[in-house]
Order: sequence, then structure tokens, then C-alpha cells
Amino acid sequence: MKRIYEFTVNKEEEVSEDTVETKKDGTEVTTSKKVTKEVPHKFFLRRPTRSMTDEAELYYGVKLAEGIKAGLLTRAMLEKRFENDGGTRSDDENEQYQEIVSKLQNFHKEQSKILEIDEKKRTPAQKKKLKELDAEIKPSRRALRDLQMDEDSLYEETAESRARNKVILWWMLHLAFEDNDGKETEFFGEGNWEKKLERYDEIDEGEEIFDIVVARKIAYYVSFWFVGRPNSQEEFQNMIDLALKLDEAEQEKKEEVEKKEAKKKT
Repeated sequence: MKRIYEFTVNKEEEVSEDTVETKKDGTEVTTSKKVTKEVPHKFFLRRPTRSMTDEAELYYGVKLAEGIKAGLLTRAMLEKRFENDGGTRSDDENEQYQEIVSKLQNFHKEQSKILEIDEKKRTPAQKKKLKELDAEIKPSRRALRDLQMDEDSLYEETAESRARNKVILWWMLHLAFEDNDGKETEFFGEGNWEKKLERYDEIDEGEEIFDIVVARKIAYYVSFWFVGRPNSQEEFQNMIDLALKLDEAEQEKKEEVEKKEAKKKT
């Protein structure tokens, strides 16, 4: 079975450990005792087939129709409503958004001019300017992403958002496998959708920490795959590494804001 991502999760298990002791007469005595160790367990996401993709698309369509029938607005309907109300952003936010976009465009223009020059031919001033531009671009990108995330959050209750979350769960239950010394088994069990969903609910509501950790990792990785559709272990890992860097940058920004707020109070 072809794989798009492999990972391991450690589990505390009682295993037998042999120790060899040499006696005075030179003979060796092997003793075995039970010890608790962290044992790695292998898991992977399989590469989806064409028929699976067709089935997932059909499932998404069904869930989208269910949401609309239940009264959820579509993204297009919500956008129309926001448009009639003057948009999703306030005047200040619109001004801030345009200012950031304009800054980034200018930064990138300056950056592109220097990058067109062969690295060996760049002057010290150009190299310095490139570093300064890089330092300016990063916070501007973060600010733009924050505004976009705030806007995206307004669409979380749409019929499309509900259907997307449902189909991500569908993929989770169909792509996740365990590799036990070469034996490939479905993590959420065999059977139809209902059977797999029952197993998922058992894990989610149960107290088996190891299964819960594995299920959460699967959810995390499948969400990445659904958004970016990486085709290899390397592409997958690059996406995860980039997301971690963005999370670190976000945390640093949050800490900076908290420090400034603390200074104001003192």
C-alpha cells in the first residue's frame, strides 16, 4: 500500500529484558526480567485512490446539502449579506489592510530588484538592504495573516465549513493505518463508515490515552493533507515545519504584546 506520511507514537509497555552475568568460573548466566519501556508504534496515512476521492467528493456534497437544508448559509450568501452591510471589515481595518498590502508590494519590488543581481556581485549596501527588507516583510505578513484569519473566522458557521469538517473526518477514518512489523491494519477498524465512526467515538470518549494521542495526531496530519495535498513524506514534513515556524512567530508576537501591556500597567 502506497503511503503519503509515516509517523511513530511511543507507548509505555512491559517488555522482557535479558541480562547476561558472568560468574567467577567464567560461565554466563542469562536472566530475564520485566521492565517498562517506551515502545515506538508505527502509523501511516495511505495514498488515496481515485474511487476514494470520488466517494469523498460525494460525501461532501451530501453534507453540504444537509447544512443548507438545516438553514445554514452558504459562503456566497454570507458574503452577499456582508457586502450589503458594508463588508466584513471596519473602515479602520480596511485602511490598515490596504496599507499593509501596499507596504508589502513596495518591499517585494525592492527585494526583487536586489535578488535579480547575482549574489556575488551585490554590494555591501545591497546585502544590508536585503536583510532590512526581510525584517520588515515578516511582521507585515503576520499582520496581514491576522486580518485574514479574523475574516475567515466569520465564515466558520457556513454550510461549506460544516461539510469540510465532516469530509476531513471521513478522510481520517479511511486513511489512517498502523504498521505492526509489516502487517498493515486500519487504525479505526474494518467495516463500513458507521463502524469506523463508532470506533472513533469509542476512542474520543474513552480513557485510553495512547489511542487518543494517535487519533489527535491523525486529525492534525489529515487536516494538513486536506489543505495542501502533499504527495510525499518530504512535502508533508516541509508543510508541518513551516506551520510550526508560523506558530512560534505567533507565540513570540503574543508575548511581545503581553510585555507591552504589563509595562503600561506598571
